[in-house]
Amino acid sequence: MDRKIQPLQDSNVELDFTNPEKILVGNGIPVYLIHGGQQDVVRLEFLFSGGTGAEKKFLTGEIVNELIQSGTRWRSAEDLAEWFEFYGASVYNTVSPESASVSVVTISKFIDEILPVFYEMLSEPEFPDKEIELHCEQSRQRLQIQNQKVGFVAHHLMLQKMFGQHSAYGYYPEEKDFDSINRESLKEFHKKNYINGILGIIVAGNITSKVLKSLQNNHSGNLIMTLNESNHEMDFLLNRDRNIDLIWSHSLQTAISMGKPTVSRNHPDYFPMYVLNCVLGGYFGSRLMMNIREEKGFSYGISSSISAYMKSAYLYIQTQVNKSNRMEASREIENELEKLRTHLIPEEELGVVKNYLIGHLQRIFDGPFSRASRFRNLLLHRLDFDHFKGLFEAVREISPDKLKIMAEKHLDPASFFRILVG
Repeated sequence: MDRKIQPLQDSNVELDFTNPEKILVGNGIPVYLIHGGQQDVVRLEFLFSGGTGAEKKFLTGEIVNELIQSGTRWRSAEDLAEWFEFYGASVYNTVSPESASVSVVTISKFIDEILPVFYEMLSEPEFPDKEIELHCEQSRQRLQIQNQKVGFVAHHLMLQKMFGQHSAYGYYPEEKDFDSINRESLKEFHKKNYINGILGIIVAGNITSKVLKSLQNNHSGNLIMTLNESNHEMDFLLNRDRNIDLIWSHSLQTAISMGKPTVSRNHPDYFPMYVLNCVLGGYFGSRLMMNIREEKGFSYGISSSISAYMKSAYLYIQTQVNKSNRMEASREIENELEKLRTHLIPEEELGVVKNYLIGHLQRIFDGPFSRASRFRNLLLHRLDFDHFKGLFEAVREISPDKLKIMAEKHLDPASFFRILVG
């Protein structure tokens, strides 16, 4: 194979955007079935409204999610871990501003042994005081370490400036916030946002009739939950001060975080902005990488991304450079933004980006677990796989003229928050 010769491009790539099958269990709770895979493995992911945006007291949503495996009335944390390990199952927890999820990956034939204990863990956690104290102390120590990292501080300051310290998107934890955490507040949050806050269940993998039967039987018999379709209100306070230059005398590196609120998944500009972000800093051959890394040698890496939430979204750029290059690197980033606003992207460059994005879409739809992860994010936005079908077509059809219009509209350097730390 001659690696100097570019592989032939396949312009007839097609992806399967078939939506999951939907059934109802328990109190009308929707279950989405994504069949696939050759292994005798299945993943069940329970989605809850218990994101950090539902908190009355900071950190409760995050800690409830992280301590969901800390033990029940009948089983300790060690008992739960040993049970799942014995049957080759793994439990995973995630939390975001808008939702929380707990999932279990198990061998399909052991579903009857796993589900009752999994439901018990979800519906009746005890949150022992000892576990809470240990978790809070470990979290304080991790926060102390993270607050010494320029990248962590810069990114969180950017979000704080962008959305406000008291919003779920902009909240920046402080050590004192852990002092008010107690068992009662965790139990209250769990009851409201887990027991009475389930959004749905996503099942992916080798979904046998035994899995479906066990899901129906155990859900109605062992777990009482109420479907919750409500959205928590979030207040944003945009800060007029868009620039912070925080100098740390002990640091050799400066972290640069630049960002701005942008369009979310439901907006008509989202698809072209998705492509434009890739041109800017979304892959290794992007404009920012070619300038800041390859030409100037200021950094080992730089990237841009769009994080899309239900209530808002933001585009952000992040990198770390030598302290002496902080201002020049910042100016070069702004120059790249301005170039996209004033010059058409060459067809050849856009062709490379299109091929990269089509390949990326193929990868994220490869396998039932990966498809399930994509569907989870869509479900929270009241979308389905038709969204990715539209994105796929937009990537194929997008033109340099359309992208220049998007850049003029959304990439004004003056609209970005700019945070330098280090």
